[in-house]
Amino acid sequence: RTHTEVHGPRHVDTITAMNNLALAYRLLGQVDEQLALTEKVLQLRLEVSGERHPHTLLAMANLALALSAVGRHREAVELNQKTLRLRTEVLGERDFDTLGSMNNLASSYGAMGRNAERLALNEKLLLLVKEILGERHPNTAVVMNNLALTYGKLGRHEEQLAMTERALALRTEVLGERHPETLSSMNNLALANNDLGRHAESLAIDNKVLKLRSEILGERHPETLLSRSNLERSGYMLGRYQEFIPAGERTLQLRLETLGERHSDTLFSMSNLAFALGKVGRHDDELALNQKALRIRHELFGDNHPDPLASLRLAGDG
Repeated sequence: RTHTEVHGPRHVDTITAMNNLALAYRLLGQVDEQLALTEKVLQLRLEVSGERHPHTLLAMANLALALSAVGRHREAVELNQKTLRLRTEVLGERDFDTLGSMNNLASSYGAMGRNAERLALNEKLLLLVKEILGERHPNTAVVMNNLALTYGKLGRHEEQLAMTERALALRTEVLGERHPETLSSMNNLALANNDLGRHAESLAIDNKVLKLRSEILGERHPETLLSRSNLERSGYMLGRYQEFIPAGERTLQLRLETLGERHSDTLFSMSNLAFALGKVGRHDDELALNQKALRIRHELFGDNHPDPLASLRLAGDG
Protein backbone atom coordinates (compact mmCIF):
# COMPACT_ATOMS: atom_id res chain seq x y z
CA ARG A 1 0.00 0.00 0.00
CA THR A 2 1.15 3.54 -0.73
CA HIS A 3 1.99 6.20 1.86
CA THR A 4 -1.11 8.13 0.74
CA GLU A 5 -3.36 5.12 1.36
CA VAL A 6 -1.84 4.35 4.77
CA HIS A 7 -1.27 7.84 6.22
CA GLY A 8 -3.26 10.27 4.06
CA PRO A 9 -1.98 12.99 1.67
CA ARG A 10 -0.93 15.48 4.41
CA HIS A 11 1.09 13.08 6.59
CA VAL A 12 4.79 13.88 6.88
CA ASP A 13 5.78 10.45 5.53
CA THR A 14 3.57 10.93 2.48
CA ILE A 15 5.08 14.35 1.75
CA THR A 16 8.60 12.96 2.20
CA ALA A 17 7.83 10.15 -0.26
CA MET A 18 6.54 12.70 -2.79
CA ASN A 19 9.71 14.76 -2.36
CA ASN A 20 11.88 11.68 -2.94
CA LEU A 21 9.95 10.85 -6.11
CA ALA A 22 10.45 14.40 -7.37
CA LEU A 23 14.20 14.05 -6.79
CA ALA A 24 14.16 10.77 -8.72
CA TYR A 25 12.48 12.53 -11.64
CA ARG A 26 15.24 15.14 -11.52
CA LEU A 27 17.98 12.50 -11.70
CA LEU A 28 16.23 10.92 -14.68
CA GLY A 29 15.97 14.26 -16.47
CA GLN A 30 12.13 14.21 -16.35
CA VAL A 31 11.90 17.91 -15.58
CA ASP A 32 8.17 18.46 -16.17
CA GLU A 33 7.24 15.66 -13.77
CA GLN A 34 9.77 17.00 -11.29
CA LEU A 35 8.24 20.48 -11.40
CA ALA A 36 4.65 19.36 -10.99
CA LEU A 37 5.39 17.17 -7.98
CA THR A 38 7.72 19.71 -6.35
CA GLU A 39 5.00 22.39 -6.53
CA LYS A 40 2.62 20.01 -4.78
CA VAL A 41 5.20 19.20 -2.07
CA LEU A 42 5.75 22.89 -1.29
CA GLN A 43 2.02 23.57 -1.03
CA LEU A 44 1.62 20.69 1.42
CA ARG A 45 4.66 21.78 3.48
CA LEU A 46 3.24 25.30 3.74
CA GLU A 47 -0.13 23.98 4.89
CA VAL A 48 1.29 21.47 7.39
CA SER A 49 4.44 23.16 8.77
CA GLY A 50 4.32 26.86 7.89
CA GLU A 51 6.65 29.04 5.83
CA ARG A 52 9.65 29.17 8.19
CA HIS A 53 9.97 25.44 8.96
CA PRO A 54 13.23 23.89 7.63
CA HIS A 55 11.26 21.26 5.67
CA THR A 56 9.27 24.02 3.96
CA LEU A 57 12.43 25.94 3.17
CA LEU A 58 13.90 22.79 1.61
CA ALA A 59 10.77 22.44 -0.51
CA MET A 60 11.18 26.07 -1.65
CA ALA A 61 14.78 25.38 -2.63
CA ASN A 62 13.77 22.26 -4.55
CA LEU A 63 11.03 24.13 -6.40
CA ALA A 64 13.49 26.84 -7.43
CA LEU A 65 15.77 24.12 -8.86
CA ALA A 66 12.83 22.61 -10.73
CA LEU A 67 11.87 26.01 -12.16
CA SER A 68 15.44 26.49 -13.39
CA ALA A 69 15.39 23.04 -14.99
CA VAL A 70 12.47 24.06 -17.22
CA GLY A 71 13.94 27.47 -18.07
CA ARG A 72 11.75 29.61 -15.74
CA HIS A 73 14.77 31.49 -14.40
CA ARG A 74 13.07 34.72 -13.37
CA GLU A 75 10.77 32.81 -11.01
CA ALA A 76 13.72 30.75 -9.76
CA VAL A 77 15.64 33.93 -8.85
CA GLU A 78 12.70 35.30 -6.85
CA LEU A 79 12.13 32.03 -4.99
CA ASN A 80 15.86 31.56 -4.29
CA GLN A 81 16.07 35.11 -2.91
CA LYS A 82 13.16 34.41 -0.59
CA THR A 83 14.62 31.06 0.51
CA LEU A 84 18.03 32.57 1.24
CA ARG A 85 16.48 35.39 3.28
CA LEU A 86 14.38 33.00 5.36
CA ARG A 87 17.19 30.48 5.89
CA THR A 88 19.56 33.24 6.99
CA GLU A 89 16.96 34.45 9.51
CA VAL A 90 16.00 30.99 10.77
CA LEU A 91 19.26 29.01 10.52
CA GLY A 92 22.05 31.61 10.33
CA GLU A 93 24.49 32.49 7.55
CA ARG A 94 26.93 29.65 8.25
CA ASP A 95 24.35 26.86 8.25
CA PHE A 96 24.86 24.28 5.51
CA ASP A 97 21.37 24.79 4.06
CA THR A 98 21.89 28.55 3.97
CA LEU A 99 25.12 28.03 2.04
CA GLY A 100 23.16 25.86 -0.39
CA SER A 101 20.70 28.69 -0.93
CA MET A 102 23.56 31.10 -1.65
CA ASN A 103 24.85 28.68 -4.26
CA ASN A 104 21.42 28.23 -5.84
CA LEU A 105 20.78 31.97 -6.00
CA ALA A 106 24.18 32.55 -7.60
CA SER A 107 23.32 29.97 -10.27
CA SER A 108 19.96 31.63 -10.91
CA TYR A 109 21.65 35.02 -11.28
CA GLY A 110 23.94 33.46 -13.88
CA ALA A 111 21.00 32.02 -15.83
CA MET A 112 19.55 35.55 -16.01
CA GLY A 113 22.84 37.12 -17.12
CA ARG A 114 23.32 38.90 -13.77
CA ASN A 115 26.96 37.85 -13.52
CA ALA A 116 28.27 40.64 -11.29
CA GLU A 117 25.78 39.58 -8.60
CA ARG A 118 26.67 35.95 -9.26
CA LEU A 119 30.39 36.70 -8.81
CA ALA A 120 29.89 38.52 -5.50
CA LEU A 121 27.86 35.61 -4.06
CA ASN A 122 30.26 32.94 -5.31
CA GLU A 123 33.33 34.69 -3.90
CA LYS A 124 31.61 35.09 -0.53
CA LEU A 125 30.48 31.47 -0.63
CA LEU A 126 33.94 30.10 -1.37
CA LEU A 127 35.39 31.88 1.66
CA LEU A 128 32.61 30.49 3.88
CA VAL A 129 32.81 26.89 2.69
CA LYS A 130 36.59 26.81 3.05
CA GLU A 131 36.24 28.00 6.65
CA ILE A 132 33.40 25.64 7.51
CA LEU A 133 34.06 22.52 5.41
CA GLY A 134 37.74 22.72 4.48
CA GLU A 135 39.63 22.80 1.18
CA ARG A 136 39.08 19.12 0.27
CA HIS A 137 35.34 18.85 0.86
CA PRO A 138 33.28 18.00 -2.28
CA ASN A 139 31.09 21.07 -1.74
CA THR A 140 34.17 23.28 -1.80
CA ALA A 141 34.81 21.94 -5.29
CA VAL A 142 31.21 22.78 -6.24
CA VAL A 143 31.78 26.42 -5.33
CA MET A 144 35.18 26.49 -7.09
CA ASN A 145 33.51 25.10 -10.19
CA ASN A 146 30.74 27.71 -10.12
CA LEU A 147 33.18 30.55 -9.46
CA ALA A 148 35.23 29.42 -12.46
CA LEU A 149 32.12 29.56 -14.66
CA THR A 150 31.40 33.08 -13.42
CA TYR A 151 34.94 34.20 -14.27
CA GLY A 152 34.33 32.86 -17.77
CA LYS A 153 31.06 34.76 -18.20
CA LEU A 154 32.89 37.95 -17.21
CA GLY A 155 35.73 37.31 -19.69
CA ARG A 156 38.33 36.51 -17.01
CA HIS A 157 39.43 33.35 -18.79
CA GLU A 158 42.86 32.76 -17.22
CA GLU A 159 41.24 32.83 -13.77
CA GLN A 160 38.47 30.60 -15.12
CA LEU A 161 40.99 28.01 -16.34
CA ALA A 162 43.03 28.01 -13.14
CA MET A 163 39.97 27.62 -10.88
CA THR A 164 38.50 24.90 -13.11
CA GLU A 165 41.74 22.92 -12.97
CA ARG A 166 41.71 23.17 -9.15
CA ALA A 167 38.12 21.95 -8.98
CA LEU A 168 38.77 19.06 -11.38
CA ALA A 169 41.87 17.91 -9.52
CA LEU A 170 40.00 17.96 -6.21
CA ARG A 171 36.96 16.11 -7.57
CA THR A 172 39.03 13.46 -9.34
CA GLU A 173 40.98 12.78 -6.15
CA VAL A 174 37.99 12.77 -3.79
CA LEU A 175 35.14 11.45 -5.97
CA GLY A 176 36.78 9.54 -8.83
CA GLU A 177 36.74 10.09 -12.59
CA ARG A 178 33.22 8.75 -13.33
CA HIS A 179 31.39 10.79 -10.69
CA PRO A 180 28.88 13.27 -12.20
CA GLU A 181 30.53 16.23 -10.46
CA THR A 182 33.94 15.24 -11.82
CA LEU A 183 32.44 15.04 -15.30
CA SER A 184 30.97 18.52 -14.78
CA SER A 185 34.45 19.86 -14.04
CA MET A 186 35.86 18.10 -17.11
CA ASN A 187 33.12 19.70 -19.18
CA ASN A 188 33.95 23.13 -17.79
CA LEU A 189 37.67 22.60 -18.41
CA ALA A 190 36.84 22.03 -22.06
CA LEU A 191 34.86 25.29 -22.11
CA ALA A 192 37.72 27.17 -20.47
CA ASN A 193 40.15 25.87 -23.09
CA ASN A 194 37.76 26.93 -25.85
CA ASP A 195 37.51 30.41 -24.41
CA LEU A 196 41.31 30.66 -24.55
CA GLY A 197 41.40 29.45 -28.17
CA ARG A 198 42.69 25.95 -27.33
CA HIS A 199 40.06 24.21 -29.43
CA ALA A 200 41.88 20.94 -30.11
CA GLU A 201 42.42 20.38 -26.36
CA SER A 202 38.76 21.21 -25.78
CA LEU A 203 37.58 18.74 -28.43
CA ALA A 204 39.56 15.90 -26.84
CA ILE A 205 38.09 16.61 -23.39
CA ASP A 206 34.56 16.95 -24.82
CA ASN A 207 34.88 13.54 -26.50
CA LYS A 208 35.88 11.94 -23.21
CA VAL A 209 33.06 13.57 -21.24
CA LEU A 210 30.44 12.62 -23.83
CA LYS A 211 31.59 8.99 -23.83
CA LEU A 212 31.42 8.78 -20.02
CA ARG A 213 28.09 10.59 -19.69
CA SER A 214 26.51 8.44 -22.40
CA GLU A 215 27.61 5.31 -20.55
CA ILE A 216 26.49 6.54 -17.12
CA LEU A 217 23.40 8.67 -17.84
CA GLY A 218 22.16 7.60 -21.26
CA GLU A 219 21.78 9.49 -24.55
CA ARG A 220 18.73 11.60 -23.66
CA HIS A 221 19.80 12.92 -20.26
CA PRO A 222 20.19 16.75 -20.21
CA GLU A 223 23.84 16.52 -19.13
CA THR A 224 24.64 14.10 -21.96
CA LEU A 225 22.95 16.49 -24.38
CA LEU A 226 25.04 19.31 -22.91
CA SER A 227 28.17 17.30 -23.70
CA ARG A 228 26.95 16.66 -27.24
CA SER A 229 26.37 20.39 -27.71
CA ASN A 230 29.80 21.31 -26.36
CA LEU A 231 31.51 18.71 -28.55
CA GLU A 232 29.81 20.20 -31.61
CA ARG A 233 30.83 23.67 -30.48
CA SER A 234 34.48 22.60 -30.29
CA GLY A 235 34.22 21.02 -33.74
CA TYR A 236 32.73 24.22 -35.17
CA MET A 237 35.49 26.30 -33.58
CA LEU A 238 38.00 24.13 -35.46
CA GLY A 239 36.17 24.80 -38.73
CA ARG A 240 34.84 21.22 -39.04
CA TYR A 241 31.30 22.33 -39.84
CA GLN A 242 30.22 19.66 -42.33
CA GLU A 243 31.41 16.93 -39.97
CA PHE A 244 29.51 18.18 -36.93
CA ILE A 245 26.28 19.61 -38.43
CA PRO A 246 24.49 16.21 -38.43
CA ALA A 247 25.34 15.81 -34.74
CA GLY A 248 24.07 19.33 -34.07
CA GLU A 249 20.78 18.54 -35.81
CA ARG A 250 20.42 15.39 -33.70
CA THR A 251 21.15 17.30 -30.47
CA LEU A 252 18.57 19.94 -31.31
CA GLN A 253 15.96 17.28 -32.01
CA LEU A 254 16.69 15.50 -28.70
CA ARG A 255 16.48 18.77 -26.77
CA LEU A 256 13.19 19.68 -28.42
CA GLU A 257 11.81 16.27 -27.44
CA THR A 258 13.11 16.24 -23.85
CA LEU A 259 13.22 19.92 -22.82
CA GLY A 260 10.93 21.79 -25.21
CA GLU A 261 11.69 24.72 -27.49
CA ARG A 262 11.63 27.39 -24.73
CA HIS A 263 14.40 25.86 -22.60
CA SER A 264 17.71 27.74 -22.61
CA ASP A 265 19.66 24.63 -23.66
CA THR A 266 17.39 24.15 -26.67
CA LEU A 267 17.88 27.79 -27.64
CA PHE A 268 21.65 27.38 -27.47
CA SER A 269 21.39 24.38 -29.79
CA MET A 270 19.40 26.46 -32.25
CA SER A 271 22.02 29.23 -32.14
CA ASN A 272 24.99 26.90 -32.50
CA LEU A 273 23.44 24.98 -35.36
CA ALA A 274 22.42 28.19 -37.15
CA PHE A 275 26.01 29.45 -36.87
CA ALA A 276 27.34 26.27 -38.49
CA LEU A 277 24.69 26.24 -41.22
CA GLY A 278 25.69 29.76 -42.20
CA LYS A 279 29.34 28.72 -42.45
CA VAL A 280 28.49 26.08 -45.09
CA GLY A 281 26.26 28.40 -47.11
CA ARG A 282 22.85 27.18 -45.89
CA HIS A 283 21.72 30.73 -45.23
CA ASP A 284 17.97 30.16 -45.51
CA ASP A 285 18.16 27.49 -42.79
CA GLU A 286 20.46 29.72 -40.73
CA LEU A 287 18.04 32.65 -40.92
CA ALA A 288 15.01 30.55 -40.03
CA LEU A 289 16.65 29.08 -36.94
CA ASN A 290 18.02 32.41 -35.75
CA GLN A 291 14.66 34.12 -36.19
CA LYS A 292 12.93 31.37 -34.22
CA ALA A 293 15.49 31.46 -31.41
CA LEU A 294 15.43 35.26 -31.22
CA ARG A 295 11.62 35.34 -31.08
CA ILE A 296 11.55 32.86 -28.19
CA ARG A 297 14.29 34.70 -26.29
CA HIS A 298 12.42 38.00 -26.57
CA GLU A 299 9.25 36.30 -25.33
CA LEU A 300 11.13 34.87 -22.34
CA PHE A 301 13.49 37.70 -21.42
CA GLY A 302 12.36 40.91 -23.14
CA ASP A 303 14.35 43.34 -25.26
CA ASN A 304 16.95 44.39 -22.68
CA HIS A 305 18.19 41.02 -21.45
CA PRO A 306 21.60 40.04 -22.90
CA ASP A 307 20.37 36.58 -23.87
CA PRO A 308 18.71 37.61 -27.17
CA LEU A 309 22.16 38.44 -28.52
CA ALA A 310 23.13 34.78 -28.15
CA SER A 311 21.04 34.05 -31.24
CA LEU A 312 23.52 36.10 -33.26
CA ARG A 313 26.69 34.28 -32.23
CA LEU A 314 28.06 30.87 -31.33
CA ALA A 315 26.85 30.00 -27.83
CA GLY A 316 27.91 27.38 -25.35
CA ASP A 317 26.74 26.45 -21.89
CA GLY A 318 28.54 25.16 -18.78
